[in-house]
Amino acid sequence: MADDAVAVLDHYGGKQKLAHIVGMSMGGKIAQIIMVKYPERCRSVVLWMTSLSLTKSLEDAIQKNPEFMSKYMIRDENIVLNEDTTLEQYVSRKISLFNHLGVTVNRDMIMCFEKDYDRGAIDYGDDGAARHSLAIAAWEAATDFESHVESLKRVTSVPTIVLHGRDDNLIPVESGRELAETIPGAVLVEYEGGHCFGANSQVESENIKTVIGYMSQH
Repeated sequence: MADDAVAVLDHYGGKQKLAHIVGMSMGGKIAQIIMVKYPERCRSVVLWMTSLSLTKSLEDAIQKNPEFMSKYMIRDENIVLNEDTTLEQYVSRKISLFNHLGVTVNRDMIMCFEKDYDRGAIDYGDDGAARHSLAIAAWEAATDFESHVESLKRVTSVPTIVLHGRDDNLIPVESGRELAETIPGAVLVEYEGGHCFGANSQVESENIKTVIGYMSQH
């Protein structure tokens, strides 16, 4: 997927085009691969609520808060999405999930859920979520963790900012701190919130301003 992202950049901007790379959660792991393989294409990198090893972070999360993770893992049994799922059921399911992750759902988010439903962007049977997890596990199983860490330590030319919620129960904040310490010169921003952009719209807005401000410097 890292190669795919750079291929898209090549197509639209040419092979000399630089870009601000933003990766969140699993996307943050992809962004790490891009900055290791293609540092010359990165104007800056934003790593948001992610870690050096998502598998290890999930293991740490289970030990740190087993009750949360237990509820998170079995949440899908409440409503199994299928072609008969109504709009109300879909929105209710999304609200429940985001609330569990510590996100207060506002009207703008609900409108996004409704648009997803209207265009058929529904993960029927949670097959997409399963493939998501398998992709993470497969990549990390095939990659030497220490080699990945050492590769990041050698990336000295890519301005990097790491953002992480202090109350993230899915990828603990300690993972974000470890990631920031690994990357030379990385800036760490911790904020109020869980596995989301911020605990409320004010925090979210401040984080977005921080990211835009960081990008504008590079």
